[in-house]
Amino acid sequence: MSAYMDASHGNCLDPRRSFSGYIFQLDHAAVSWKCRKQQSVATSTCEAEYMALAMTINYHLWLMRGLQGIFKIDIPAAPFCDSNTAIDGAYNPKLNDRSKQINVAYHFTREQIDQGNVSVIYVLSEENLPDIYTKEMT
Repeated sequence: MSAYMDASHGNCLDPRRSFSGYIFQLDHAAVSWKCRKQQSVATSTCEAEYMALAMTINYHLWLMRGLQGIFKIDIPAAPFCDSNTAIDGAYNPKLNDRSKQINVAYHFTREQIDQGNVSVIYVLSEENLPDIYTKEMT
């Protein structure tokens, strides 16, 4: 099982909300994907990516609970993310002036990392599959 996530920053022109997207693959075949407008306005690209990461991890944990119930297997969550700043924010418990505005609800990601339920892996933007859902076509 592999998971890829991505976000755009402020792509929706009217309320300036960002989009989050993810793709879950099982043996290189897409089994689940989603793209949606974020519920709140992100004030930075990092914040938009962090919100998308939280959405992806939340879904991954839900999916894994279902698979554990059916197949009695444990697949660790390790989503691929193309934002080093979002990954750093997820692993670094120290808040700085730039990250104070991130909603407390999205610190769910950090909590899951601290509990050992998930790890986040960097992927190049060119290899990040949900990019097609979150970015405008040119």
